[in-house]
Amino acid sequence: MREHEGFISTFLAFFPGWEPAAVLGADVILPAGARPPGYTELTHWLDGVAASMLPGSGCLVHGDVHLKNMLRRADGSPVFVGPRTVWHGRDRPDIGFGDPSHDFATLLHSALPMSGLLQAVADGTSEALR
Repeated sequence: MREHEGFISTFLAFFPGWEPAAVLGADVILPAGARPPGYTELTHWLDGVAASMLPGSGCLVHGDVHLKNMLRRADGSPVFVGPRTVWHGRDRPDIGFGDPSHDFATLLHSALPMSGLLQAVADGTSEALR
């Protein structure tokens, strides 16, 4: 995604004067001060291990794992809500059957940096990206 012409042109239209590589490569600092790897570092890592993560066959997946589709149980463990039932505008007869690496990639995309980008769009400001 980070090199896709459509992503880059859309990013530049929404954030004129910002460099996509700089935003995607920015350090991530969590509220408690932890510094996990940033989006670019994690996607480069994923590029290197993705082939080894592919299952030999399909399995049960959520299909739309992102931060807004996660709730926390009383014990602190996550639960996913709102599974995806339409894929690219088409109803699927095999809802919930697919590749778990899609769920992992969707969650990674949501957490770094999509949540900040969506908040910036919702706020109409770039403060969430700083």
